[in-house]
Formats: sequence, structure tokens, C-alpha cells
Amino acid sequence: MPNSSLWNAHPRVAIPVEKIGEARCPYCGTLYKFKGELPKGHH
Repeated sequence: MPNSSLWNAHPRVAIPVEKIGEARCPYCGTLYKFKGELPKGHH
């Protein structure tokens, strides 16, 4: 769609940055990095 924002260009997905502190979007390749201390006690 020509008037769509870039963030709206693909389906919403859960990106598991909590595992190693960073992860890439499987659709656009954007690298997301978790800032600060990683959460503890989560599954």
C-alpha cells in the first residue's frame, strides 16, 4: 500500500529479544536490542 507506514508493512510478530538481548524481525530484518538488564525468572 503506497500510503502505509513502514512499521505497518508486514504482519505483527513476537520478537524474542529477552533470550539473548537482541533479535531480528523475520520479515524486514530490523535488529532490535534490549536495553538494560535482561529479565530474570521468565520462561
